[in-house]
Amino acid sequence: MNGIILKEKLQAIEDVQLVEVSKKLQISPQGLQNRFKSKDVSLDFIIQLADAVNKSVYYFIEDTEYEKYFNGGYDYPFMSLQEEKASYNTDREKLLQAKDDIIALLKKENEALTKDKELFAKLLLKEDKA
Repeated sequence: MNGIILKEKLQAIEDVQLVEVSKKLQISPQGLQNRFKSKDVSLDFIIQLADAVNKSVYYFIEDTEYEKYFNGGYDYPFMSLQEEKASYNTDREKLLQAKDDIIALLKKENEALTKDKELFAKLLLKEDKA
């Protein structure tokens, strides 16, 4: 991918300063500018850049000539990093609720089995006395 495309995408993000991005990437501002001058930017750098500005890698590829290679030619939506986190949190909450429901069911089952055990014990005592 061309570094100029990355720079344009980066500049389109509100409240993102290139100096701050370079600090997050632990490179000098000039080093960052040099990367943007590159005609072939590595995927590793795109991943680091996306992480530094809290965007998905897809954000930098979307609406470029590279998008078709990213999604394998299929037309399906990608989630932003925030959407992925929200989805993860929702799924996690559902799993925790399901765990709590199973625990409650197991407690009820345990209580029922305990009552059955007590009932069988009483029946056996009655048979022994008879």
